Amino acid sequence: MVIVSIVAGLGIAQVLEVVARILRRELTPGLLHSLWMFLILLMLLQSLWSAWAYQVRADWSFSDLVVILTPRLFVFISAAVLNPAPGIAIPLDEYFLDIRRSMFAAMAGFFITASVAFNLLGPGPGVQDAVRMGCLLLIGVLSVSERRSTQIAGVLAMLVVLGSFTFSFSFSLTEMLSVG
Repeated sequence: MVIVSIVAGLGIAQVLEVVARILRRELTPGLLHSLWMFLILLMLLQSLWSAWAYQVRADWSFSDLVVILTPRLFVFISAAVLNPAPGIAIPLDEYFLDIRRSMFAAMAGFFITASVAFNLLGPGPGVQDAVRMGCLLLIGVLSVSERRSTQIAGVLAMLVVLGSFTFSFSFSLTEMLSVG
């Protein structure tokens, strides 16, 4: 899935650009923004990992490509939104609180389209859908909350969920690849 790799690479470049701008002292880092950037980076890497499972698929339609690519586009958009435009001089945590609704809208797009993709191209409905719906509820709460403690608890919860998904998926991917 070359196109998935390109989209993920562009998102990773957004994250690394923020890191470079922090190191050049163009941006003032903050814990909250850093945690969300770390989560987005992990989501981009996990999207590469999960797309690997589709390599065994022999025939693809254009609609299949759109279904598999769309969730990754939303993660890229999340990364791009977290990368402030040049000239923005406010601390990154303050910037995050200002743009959080846009980032959470992109993340909502990810969770919705990831469920669609998993149900259309994967094994179908399962516990993953319930977890994604829980994540949707969480980002809904986070989109209206300006409390740093709520935001930090939310991103830590998302990191735990992503870590659990990635850990359990790595075993199923290994199984799938050893069979094929």
